[in-house]
Amino acid sequence: MSRNGGDPTSSSELNRASDPLTTLLDRRPAAPAIPTTPPPVPSRRVNARRRTAWLLGLVVLTVVTAYLYHDKTTLLTALAARGRHATATVTSVNRQYRRRGGVSYSLRYQYVLPGGTFTGSKPVSADQARRHRAGDAVEVIYDPASPGRHINTTLEQARRNQTISKYVMAPALAGMWGVTLWVLARRRGAK
Repeated sequence: MSRNGGDPTSSSELNRASDPLTTLLDRRPAAPAIPTTPPPVPSRRVNARRRTAWLLGLVVLTVVTAYLYHDKTTLLTALAARGRHATATVTSVNRQYRRRGGVSYSLRYQYVLPGGTFTGSKPVSADQARRHRAGDAVEVIYDPASPGRHINTTLEQARRNQTISKYVMAPALAGMWGVTLWVLARRRGAK
């Protein structure tokens, strides 16, 4: 109803009807309704595949960790029995920027034996990286039965590092297995 006595042909109503923007706005679709149903729950088959993948990954992680720990322990035992000292030459001092900030440093080195030339790397602090240059000497202990297997610290330091890794990795793996088995037991109980 218009203000001028109900005449629908007034000039303001005619202008409003002929305005293209108003016509487009009046034809807009309504906003979509917000769904009230919860999202679909993954099927049991999908959940079973996820559990299987998680368990398989955990088994692989456990086996690889045990292998690496055993391999390092075997190397340290061999080096304690028959290890030889050699002088390696630093070939480069590397600086690597991490994604989340910070910088890590490492020394690349090589040592020459009658059986060939062997290389390795050693993580170092920023201060150690500043002190070393290409051509500097670094001591390594190698296994004469397998000259490529070596350590770049003292045997005592390598054993300390091995002990620390044992006390970190064993509880971490045990915790991951404990949480996994607890979650699986709870899900079985919920069925």
